[in-house]
Amino acid sequence: MPSVQSANLLIHYSRSASKLSYQEVQNVIEGKPLGDISIIPEHDAQGLACDIKILSDLSQQLRHERLRSGALSLDSPQLKFELDEKGLPLDCSEYEMLNSHRMIEEVGPH
Repeated sequence: MPSVQSANLLIHYSRSASKLSYQEVQNVIEGKPLGDISIIPEHDAQGLACDIKILSDLSQQLRHERLRSGALSLDSPQLKFELDEKGLPLDCSEYEMLNSHRMIEEVGPH
């Protein structure tokens, strides 16, 4: 078994420019306007939308390369349940997997 000869410790700090839902990110990916959201003063909606589109393109390229290199695609239907006030199921439907979900899976923190 190999032993560790050296190691690097990387410290990462990030500050969110805004809090967005998956649907809001999906809208930007689809070219729709960001809408009325709260953004920290150092950023603006246009720059944030541009960053989202860049990350979306990058995540698609990374995913394509991973799959091309033999990674398994474990995408399977997920179910979403509607519950009544007692927590009992009323309805069941398939959960829609958006490109924004895939983007976060690919480039988000692991």
